[in-house]
Amino acid sequence: MRYTTHHAKFNLPQLCLLALCLCVTVVHPLRTHAQTLSFPATRAEQQYVIQATLHTPLNLRCVCFSADGKTLYVGAYKQVLVWSLVDAKLATTLSDSSITGMVTAMSLCNDDRTLAVSGATPGSSTSPIVLFDTNTNKKSATLQQTGDTVQCMLATKAGKQLFVGTYDGLLTLWDVQTQKLEKEFAQQGSAITNITADDKEEWVAVCNHAGQVEVFDAADQYASVLRTTLDDAASSLFFENGKTSNLAAAVAGEKEAAVRLINTKNPRNKRKFTNTPAMPLAMCQADNKTVYLAGSDGTILSWQRMNRIDKTLKAHTDWVTGIALSPDEKLLASVSLDGTTRLWDPKEGLLLATLLQLNPLSDAWLMITSQGTFNASSPDVVTFYNQPDSLQAGLKSQWQSPGKVSQHLGFSTK
Repeated sequence: MRYTTHHAKFNLPQLCLLALCLCVTVVHPLRTHAQTLSFPATRAEQQYVIQATLHTPLNLRCVCFSADGKTLYVGAYKQVLVWSLVDAKLATTLSDSSITGMVTAMSLCNDDRTLAVSGATPGSSTSPIVLFDTNTNKKSATLQQTGDTVQCMLATKAGKQLFVGTYDGLLTLWDVQTQKLEKEFAQQGSAITNITADDKEEWVAVCNHAGQVEVFDAADQYASVLRTTLDDAASSLFFENGKTSNLAAAVAGEKEAAVRLINTKNPRNKRKFTNTPAMPLAMCQADNKTVYLAGSDGTILSWQRMNRIDKTLKAHTDWVTGIALSPDEKLLASVSLDGTTRLWDPKEGLLLATLLQLNPLSDAWLMITSQGTFNASSPDVVTFYNQPDSLQAGLKSQWQSPGKVSQHLGFSTK
């Protein structure tokens, strides 16, 4: 896929600031005009180029799969896009008057029966978290979170508790079932960028834009058990192999762009790994210990072992701000400041499909595979480049196939 715009060059201090600021604004300032996207589709007898117009590329930043992996939730402007991967379509959208800007954080909780969503306008004194019932897609409750924009959330595995981190450094713990605030942690002092836990949920770790990392012990009412500071902004965390012995932190700033592996028994021991995207912004670890790192150069890297690059996933044309693995780890989803959502085969490192809402708050959408088969809100959203008008309708009918899109993503259409 190609974009027809040009990008200005920024120095690293500016990029470091943009890493936080652009993720809560609606539109990239360099992309205020409609853009034509091209999708090559190749067949044995002929090659076509399918084009669609992305009218307003949104600064997407959060994405997650349903528990069965058949639904993909993407945070958009004032709403959540609910993509059915089985039916290959935008099934519905979730919205509420409390979601006044870009959706900046989402988390499935309450045994995956509830989707927690926040999207307050930057600079607000409150950032409500709306709870949606995933069975009915209706609002069930609201958590009255104080502070500026919610940057990240983490639900416990049982889903009954929800950790929340805000742009102005507030860290809170909520009971999802009673909608009551259980705990307010000490002010973190800078924008909280990520929250994670080990597999047994014995420890919860938090990082912020000032490079501070803090770990809390669940068995001791979440008392602080570790504090350390990195050389630059920390953007993402995970406990290596799900255990508390080592904590991996992505560092993305002017002084350093790397992953640091913090020995939790000796926090001064921070091994440095530099085989990362230009500025690592998001990362996650699969059950098979493969690590996925996304960054400001539009790439996603996979490590089979720490610091050993296995695959490089390329398609995004701007910063990749969020990634998520499906529960069976057969799909990897990514969102970007380029306004697109991508689905990948993480094992092979191949792009499978691109998902687009063509205009904010509109019903116009497109789901198109790397092979060129697609489904859309209307055939009119696509055009076959350099093909006469007399052939357009026939080509669209030939290539529009939700069944083939679903099969390409690994789902049966029976």
